[in-house]
Amino acid sequence: MAKALRNRMSAALAVAAMVTIGTVTSCNKGGEDDTLPQPTPTELFSYKVDGIRDTAVERIGEVRLQLSVKPLTGKTEIVKLNASDLPLGVKASFSPQSGTPPFISIMTLTANKTPEGKYQLYVTDSARGKGISSHPMSLTIKPYVNFAVAFNGPYQESHTCSQSGPSQFAVFIEPVQTYINRIIIKGFWTKSWSQSIYADLNPNNKTVTVPVQTAGGLTYQGLGTFNDNEISINYTVTDSSGVVNESCTATFKQ
Repeated sequence: MAKALRNRMSAALAVAAMVTIGTVTSCNKGGEDDTLPQPTPTELFSYKVDGIRDTAVERIGEVRLQLSVKPLTGKTEIVKLNASDLPLGVKASFSPQSGTPPFISIMTLTANKTPEGKYQLYVTDSARGKGISSHPMSLTIKPYVNFAVAFNGPYQESHTCSQSGPSQFAVFIEPVQTYINRIIIKGFWTKSWSQSIYADLNPNNKTVTVPVQTAGGLTYQGLGTFNDNEISINYTVTDSSGVVNESCTATFKQ
C-alpha cells in the first residue's frame, strides 16, 4: 500500500513538472513577441515652394519671379509647377516647369493688353501622391507709360477716299522709340511700306492726330480716335500740283 502511494505521488509530481515547464515556455514565447522590433511606416514626401509674392507689370510687359522648391521629408518625387486663374491677356511660363527638389524655377508672367486692375491668381504645385496645392498671389496691371507700345505689328488699312474710292491693304504700325505716345504708320494711303507718316496719341481722350507733314511729295493731315485694337482717322492727302486732293476715312485693324 505504501508502495502504491509512492507511485501516485511520483506521477502527480511528474504532471506538475510538465505543466510548469509548459507554462514557463509559453510565457517566454509571449515575452519574445512583445519585444520584437516593429516596422516603422515610410515617411511621406513633403516639400515647400518659396518665392511666391505679389507683383506688378504694365499692360504690355513681363515680370519674373524666382521660385525655390525645397524638400522637407521623405523620398523626393518630381514636383510640377503651374498657374491658374490668369487674367485676360496674361500668360505664365516656368523654366523648368518640373524637377526633383531642390531646384529653382523662373516663373514669367507676360501681359498683352491686359486691362488695368488688381487680380488674384494662383501658383499650383503637384507631386505623385500629393494632389495639387494652390498658393494665391496678386498681380497688378499698371497703365501704359507709353501707349504707343499697344500698336506694334501688321494692320489692315480700310479706307474710302474722295478720288480713289474704297481700298484695303496692309500697313505696318510701330511705336517711335524716342517719343512718348507717337507711332509710325508705314504704307499709309500709298500702300508702300517705304513711305510712312507719324501720328500722336492722346491717352486721356483717346484721340489721334496726324500733324501736317510731307512725305514722298505728298502732304498729310488728319484727326481720329483709337482704342486698344483699332485706329480710325479722317485725313487728307494733297500734292503741290493739285493732282492729288484726297479726303479719306480710314480704319486700321489687326
